[in-house]
Amino acid sequence: MQSKKDVCKDKLRALIQEHEANHGIPTNARFLYYELKQRGYEYQITFNPTAKTHRRPDQYISEFLLEMRIAGETPWNWITDETRDLDHGPLTADTIEDWVDVALDQARINPWKGKPWAKTGPVEPKPLILTEDRATSGVIKAVMSNEYCVRCTSSNGQCHGFLRTDVAPYLYPGQPVLYLGDYNRAGNDIEANNRHILEDEIGGALKWERVAITPAQIRRWNPPAKWTVDGRDGVGADSWESESLGQARLITIVRQRLDRLMRPVKLADLREREEQEREAIRQLLRRQR
Repeated sequence: MQSKKDVCKDKLRALIQEHEANHGIPTNARFLYYELKQRGYEYQITFNPTAKTHRRPDQYISEFLLEMRIAGETPWNWITDETRDLDHGPLTADTIEDWVDVALDQARINPWKGKPWAKTGPVEPKPLILTEDRATSGVIKAVMSNEYCVRCTSSNGQCHGFLRTDVAPYLYPGQPVLYLGDYNRAGNDIEANNRHILEDEIGGALKWERVAITPAQIRRWNPPAKWTVDGRDGVGADSWESESLGQARLITIVRQRLDRLMRPVKLADLREREEQEREAIRQLLRRQR
């Protein structure tokens, strides 16, 4: 008879394979935990539910994922780690000519109108995707940031300095901000705080939109709620975390919103134009040699 741990790992393996088939890689432990829970496997993925512990509910999933990756069952780069980052430094090559050739593969045409480097003139409509937690930001950046040429970051809860020093310099009054956060009292307060700080710093109103998780989405998809006690006054209430919608659904929600904001520009047309311009520049470089 399989142990509870082995059953949980089997469920994880099947779900990860499903993510791969549906182009939902990379992913992370938070989304995998909620997706298993939504499918009725809460008993199989819950360990010591009555124990007094400060461990997050998805901590065991994270540990099992690590064991599976060490054993070679799951590729390391299929699971993201939003708590760490590596600064790669500037792009380098043996010569400037080689550098230009390498950089061509990374060059992108801005799909958003306006001039992102200008402080005056038309407002750049490129949206910022801001999330409350790092798990959501991690999968959105991995899957969509490069595709749509948008900035994506997380406030990781209540935040002040980072928003003012690192995020606000890229914003202008009237610029779209797509926000993803938990639906509960604390989550709503975090969203209000993030918006207030950014708008105060740039001296104007943003075109702010909460794209997840919303009351309408809760009614439509009935994601699992979690009873949460607010530490400020001890009042408890149901809480819905943005990850409870599932990775695929969140990605779809954000993608559809970006597509609507980008119209009439189409990404497929831009990709074709980018490749044509790259080839034209490469031919020009060859003639100069």
